[in-house]
Amino acid sequence: RRANTLQNKWRDVVVPTKRKIGMQVIQPPPVKKIRRTSYEPQEPVQQETFADESLMFRFAEFDNDEVFWQLNHPKFMFVFRNRDIGSYVEHRVDQESHIVVREMLNKYPIGGHEVRPTFALEHILEFVKKINGVKISREGLKQKLTQMVALKLLVTDGGTETSSVADIKSSGRAVKYLVNIEGIIEEMKLQHAQSIVKQKFGVEGARIFRLVYNKKRLEEKQVAVMATLEKRIVRGLLQNMLCEGFSNVQDVPKDSSRDHTRMMFLWTVNFVEVCKTLMDRMYFTWVNLDIRCEAEWQRVEQLHNMVGRSGQLSEDDKTALTWWKDKANLRLRDAMLNVSGLMCLFRDYA
Repeated sequence: RRANTLQNKWRDVVVPTKRKIGMQVIQPPPVKKIRRTSYEPQEPVQQETFADESLMFRFAEFDNDEVFWQLNHPKFMFVFRNRDIGSYVEHRVDQESHIVVREMLNKYPIGGHEVRPTFALEHILEFVKKINGVKISREGLKQKLTQMVALKLLVTDGGTETSSVADIKSSGRAVKYLVNIEGIIEEMKLQHAQSIVKQKFGVEGARIFRLVYNKKRLEEKQVAVMATLEKRIVRGLLQNMLCEGFSNVQDVPKDSSRDHTRMMFLWTVNFVEVCKTLMDRMYFTWVNLDIRCEAEWQRVEQLHNMVGRSGQLSEDDKTALTWWKDKANLRLRDAMLNVSGLMCLFRDYA
């Protein structure tokens, strides 16, 4: 009311209005609704599906400047995570187990805040039978599920393995299965970290790394006995892994004197810190590959621009251009994609 009074009394005075400072959500202008005068049936919008049915895009008949597009990043991460988990299950068990886990993952919500549904044996058998080319009996499926539970690929939620068919249909005491997503991703990270330790410190270093990770805390003598290695070799490997950030040591006094000669030194693996160290190195590697790719391109950029012009290329120029296309650019780009996939594993999967 005061603003209206000021505007009516002093028309030359500009009254400031409230304004939000910061990034605001872009909203398209309102579109006026047009009343339809004809009720003739219209053709449905065409949909184009790709090899993976979970990625589906819809194309409109005309471009609308008032439509704002945004990348559905959670959907991409959802699909990539399911593919990697399916490949891991297929490597551990077989193709049929991969299909079972894939169908269970497709029923899960995309967001990580919603509760994941659990499935009974009959429910899993019902949607697996709908897949063409898959023939599996109830007993065979039950055996597969039991095997995956033993491998910690699945977890059970209530019930018992001896529940009858009637109990399963009534969902009274039936055992229900859930994909152990966190456990599988943790194991995939551990295997990759172990492979890096193997490249740096050899087979003995990878064995010690996995042993200390599984046992949580071990003394140097215990590591040597369990890994069947000499004590001096174990000491050197543990010291080297400590310098690289793959192991930690904790000193525990045996008495109140805290004498260094009466100390227990327990070796541990802080896997959270190991993952952070690997992520930093992945970022560094990706940037190096990108810089190397740009440097290789600058060498042949002038030759590449000459292609299609009147100028003729010599044999040496053709060889350099072919080497860049077939080896340098292809290998560097593939390496960047591999590093990006590992970064998704350690950062985006959940």
